[in-house]
Amino acid sequence: TIYYCKFKDTRDSIFVVSYKIIRTGPVADFSTGLTDCNSMIYKFSNLSTTKQGILSFSWDFGDGTPVSTDTSPQHKYATKGVFKVTLTASTGSLGCSVSVSRTISNTGKPIVKITGDSTLCHNVPVILKAQGAATYKWSNGSTADSVKITNPQKVWVLGYSASGCISDTVFKKIIDTTPLVTITGNNTYCPGYSTTLKAHGATRYEWYNGSKNDSISVNSDTTVWVLG
Repeated sequence: TIYYCKFKDTRDSIFVVSYKIIRTGPVADFSTGLTDCNSMIYKFSNLSTTKQGILSFSWDFGDGTPVSTDTSPQHKYATKGVFKVTLTASTGSLGCSVSVSRTISNTGKPIVKITGDSTLCHNVPVILKAQGAATYKWSNGSTADSVKITNPQKVWVLGYSASGCISDTVFKKIIDTTPLVTITGNNTYCPGYSTTLKAHGATRYEWYNGSKNDSISVNSDTTVWVLG
C-alpha cells in the first residue's frame, strides 16, 4: 500500500509525503535434469521469482560439498545415492528469504538382466522378465517388464532409470529344443525273423511297446511309433 503524511508549516503551507510499501514475496523454485549418466552431472534450472528487489541464491546439493551461489548451476555427484537439494532465494538488503527442497535419486546407468527359460518345446511360449530398471523397451516394441516369446529368436531389452539413464543392451537367445526324431531300419521282415528299428535325434526314447531303448526288434505286422 501507499502511506501518506501531510505537513503544515508556520505559514500554513501544506506538504504531502508518500511512501510505497511493497511485499516482495520471493518464491523459490527449480527444476533438475541429468545431463550425463556416466559422469552423473545434473543441471539445475532456477525458476525463482520476486516482486521487488534482486534475488541472490544459495544451493545445497545434499552431498556435503560447498554451496553454490550460481543462478542455475551444474553439479557432479561423486557417488550414487539419494540426495536432498535445497535452494534458498534471498532479496538481499530487503531481508527476505525462502527455501525449497527436492529429493533426487542418483542411480546412474541401470544394470539390467533377463530371467526366464531360453528354450522352446513344441512352440510352447516362454516368459522373459527384465529386472534392474524403472521402465523397459524390448526388441518387439513392448514396454512391459515381461514378454511372451513363441518362436526362436534373439531377444534384446533396454532399461531406463527414473532419471532417464539407459542401460547397456541385454540379449538372450531363444532356441527350439524340440527333438527331430527319425526311425531307420527295414519296414519288412520274413516269417520267423524280425526287423530292427533304431531311433535318432533325441537323448531318450519311449516306443509304442514301452521300451526305453534307442532300438527295438519287431516281428509282427504293426504301426510303430516312438517319442524322443
